[in-house]
Amino acid sequence: MSIPDSNNIADGVTIDLSMMNSSSYDQGTNTARVEPGARWENVYGTLQEQGVTVVGGRDGDVGVGGFLLGGGLSFFTPKLGFGCDSVVNFEVVLANGSIINANETANPDLWKALKGGSSNFGIVTRFDLEAIPSKELHYDLRFLAATYSNIVVDTVVEFANHDESLGDNALVTFLTHDMSISQDRPTIGVIHVNTAGDNNELTSFDRLKGLPSLVNVTMMQTMAQAAASSKLDAGTRCVLPKGSSLSTLQG
Repeated sequence: MSIPDSNNIADGVTIDLSMMNSSSYDQGTNTARVEPGARWENVYGTLQEQGVTVVGGRDGDVGVGGFLLGGGLSFFTPKLGFGCDSVVNFEVVLANGSIINANETANPDLWKALKGGSSNFGIVTRFDLEAIPSKELHYDLRFLAATYSNIVVDTVVEFANHDESLGDNALVTFLTHDMSISQDRPTIGVIHVNTAGDNNELTSFDRLKGLPSLVNVTMMQTMAQAAASSKLDAGTRCVLPKGSSLSTLQG
């Protein structure tokens, strides 16, 4: 998963794994088996049918392979770490063509190297991830005027200093210039998620709730629903979910 027509070595090749996109759940081992070409929206949807989810991408159109091999930030990261930390086994094709497994007991050095090591050590053809129970997330999306940037930055700093007792909370912030929200000025998007579905846990995000919002959407939804509503068509640059407008978000 990279920039089109690119690779990570001079005169190298790009191998398309997009057709390897299945995912399944093994209840006996509590692991999700996910192929590298899958997108997180589809992975979450499949796992949701079994009542589980995994530490994966926040946006539905993000690819599994690049996300997990690059580390992987998730709504679950404050409590469970990077996405790669949940990988209990990699199925890998090595340069000599052999297919091996890399895990805590078999090829443990490769198992560690692949956790953030990108595609430099082989071609991963399957990720086995530790599954966790699927719960509804408390999801709060707000767009604020850019004049509140100092308050948002202070909130991010304080949020990063939260102790482990607040590990169920995640905060995402971004600057955007969306004409449907603000005609001629940039805005700040802030997303607060509580992965345990707790709307009453006090965090530094509460200071942002007191600011006037240009848009505010608060809801309870599963990870599958959150990922499906947070994706963009290829080649677009837009912060609104597919098919949405300012009026639909407010309504």
